Amino acid sequence: IRLYDDILTALADLSARQIDGAIFPAIPAYTYVTTFYKNELKIATLPLTNEGIRLVALKNEEGQLLIQRFNEGLSNLKQTGNYHKLLE
Repeated sequence: IRLYDDILTALADLSARQIDGAIFPAIPAYTYVTTFYKNELKIATLPLTNEGIRLVALKNEEGQLLIQRFNEGLSNLKQTGNYHKLLE
């Protein structure tokens, strides 16, 4: 896990494949990905929904695998009830 003070630096590292994914608030993630990285990065879940986190990954096979694993883990958290505990 790596912490960033700036979303653009994190996206640049993601684009350069220095990191595998990034989690951002929904609106900035949607704005930056659709503006600066439109054909390169992908938001894992639909933008602007009620859920508060978004995973941004490379728009390729490796990124798809990361998104799939992330969504499986998120689904597991919801099924076990741990997702709501984390929210609290």
